Amino acid sequence: MDNIKSNHSFWNNNERWIEDGEEWSGQFGTTDNLWNSLLHPRIGGFLKGDVLELACGRGRITRKLLEYNLNSLDIQDLSSNCINRCREKFGNSINNYVVGNGSSLEEFESESKDFILSFDSFVHINEEVIDSYLNEIYRVLKPGGYCWLHHAHLSGGSVDNFNNWAGRSNFDIWKFRTLANKYNFNLISQELINWKDSNPEWGNNPDWLSDGLSLIHKTKYINC
Repeated sequence: MDNIKSNHSFWNNNERWIEDGEEWSGQFGTTDNLWNSLLHPRIGGFLKGDVLELACGRGRITRKLLEYNLNSLDIQDLSSNCINRCREKFGNSINNYVVGNGSSLEEFESESKDFILSFDSFVHINEEVIDSYLNEIYRVLKPGGYCWLHHAHLSGGSVDNFNNWAGRSNFDIWKFRTLANKYNFNLISQELINWKDSNPEWGNNPDWLSDGLSLIHKTKYINC
């Protein structure tokens, strides 16, 4: 898939990580501010049991997850450079480091995770790849488990996400809703957040640029 190849080429380049990933929290000042203001209020209640972080990058969110008394924390990323850097930073604190293929969770057993999350990465992933991931996420989540994803909300953009504002994919909350229904998830919540970022990598984003935050639940029983 071209989207996987282009994301791998971009994010596996060490030059993209000027401040080891902390630069991507610039809109919030620091990653700690990002966590306290945006992430913790939304996902703090799900941080227990066996957790999987997808597309972890250099681990700026990973380090916050490690502050919680989890049973286990696994991380996966398409970039071997990112996973190797996380291994250097976190050592044995992480249960399992996985270099993924960009569309599946084949390294993980079915019904093995209580919570799966990804922040600031699925915004670059197109609909076809998210479709594949949601199928795998349903398989890997335990019955009753939750998944929270930060994804793009952009319509009419280029098929090549790196030709769009801030590298966003041509994907939106309504497409996510359709895919969640396809795989029998219970859609708990969706919201839009403005992404007025001044990171020089992307330039100054327009005021209208928003991203989606979607929370889904794998119910214990499927109604027939």
